[in-house]
Amino acid sequence: MGTTLIVTDLDAEEIIREPDKNGKIREISRACFTKRGVGQKTGNTSLGTWHPQKKAIDDLLPLDHDELYYHDNDRHFGVYIAYQQAIECNYNALKGEFLARTFEDALIASNIEYFASYSGDSKTISNVAKIIAKTVSNEELGSELFTLVNSKNFAKSEFALDILLTQNSQNIELPKYIASGLRWLDETLKGTLEAINISIAK
Repeated sequence: MGTTLIVTDLDAEEIIREPDKNGKIREISRACFTKRGVGQKTGNTSLGTWHPQKKAIDDLLPLDHDELYYHDNDRHFGVYIAYQQAIECNYNALKGEFLARTFEDALIASNIEYFASYSGDSKTISNVAKIIAKTVSNEELGSELFTLVNSKNFAKSEFALDILLTQNSQNIELPKYIASGLRWLDETLKGTLEAINISIAK
């Protein structure tokens, strides 16, 4: 495997208890927007069973840079797993941390002013701007964006293309979790190349 960066999603889920057809109470997982302190789990099996082997959202959110890295000395490979973590999101009534679930809401929260001020022709991005304008908290923003991104009318590919074609799209910043992962990959590969060059020089 060598050096590998994995960019994935937090995929928060809540546990719902409901009766089955026989009246017996069962637990099922249902996708939801991300919240702390309410017993949410990740629906991403890579995070839960492989690395960092944590399923609770409250355990995944606080992990720092070093805890996202896994190195196997015996098999000579290193892996960094990047997923959504808390984003500082301040715009008008929106204050404090925003908890993203997927790339789309992380991108929006990381560029809140850009999306809020959008006035172009993209219906998808215009819908995002309308949501930002009417929400009064980051928790409400998370709920509204979750509903939008998971609606039948939201096409992720169209959303991405519309962003690329908007004016000043070069000013859009990567979500921090992706930027941190790419920085790790760059630094790791540079270190590997330097080690190879030193070995050749010897």
